[in-house]
Amino acid sequence: MKNILTIDPEIGGQPAKPEFIPDAPVRPQIPYEPEIVPEPEQHPLTQPEELPPRKEGGSTQASVSSLVPKTFNKVPPSAHRLSSHLVFLVLVMAMLSSCVKDHQIPTSQIQILTLSFSPATQSTVFRIQATQLGDQPIIEHGVVFTAYFRGVGNHNQLPTISDNKVVFDNKLILGTNEYAYMKDIIAGRTFFYYRAYAILSDNSVVYANRLSYTIE
Repeated sequence: MKNILTIDPEIGGQPAKPEFIPDAPVRPQIPYEPEIVPEPEQHPLTQPEELPPRKEGGSTQASVSSLVPKTFNKVPPSAHRLSSHLVFLVLVMAMLSSCVKDHQIPTSQIQILTLSFSPATQSTVFRIQATQLGDQPIIEHGVVFTAYFRGVGNHNQLPTISDNKVVFDNKLILGTNEYAYMKDIIAGRTFFYYRAYAILSDNSVVYANRLSYTIE
């Protein structure tokens, strides 16, 4: 308990009787104990659930899952093996085809020459020289020609099988082949253009060099 001295001004500044004020009760001290906070439990990370799209203003907004990258489907190993086998087969076939082309023997072509002749009124002997017969069968051979009277222009100097044709009746052989034409080939005409020909089994036509003859 404390004694407090107070002065009352009405008593002439004389000190008043001391007033006793009891001391405040003393609280007992409680010892400090630290608070123990338990550690939070650790949970494995999980993929966020996809939220359904919501409509705002008449348009559908993409869900949150669209922002999360998606994993691509893995190609099974069997597909890789199949593709590698296909590539290998294609390469082998390409190599085989190139080898076949390299070993192909080129086909030989027929080679014939036109030999000169002298037109006659009764019989004319035509001549062809064959230097190579080729691989394809020959179904026809002979001489084609065009003939014109004097004073007629626009001469066709390269006759074909569509023009006049003298067909040999014997088989074409290597060397000189002759055929006697037993008709009047002149018939009053002056200019002659002729060349040998051969028709092959595929209907292709081979022509030889062209010669000309003028009757004076």
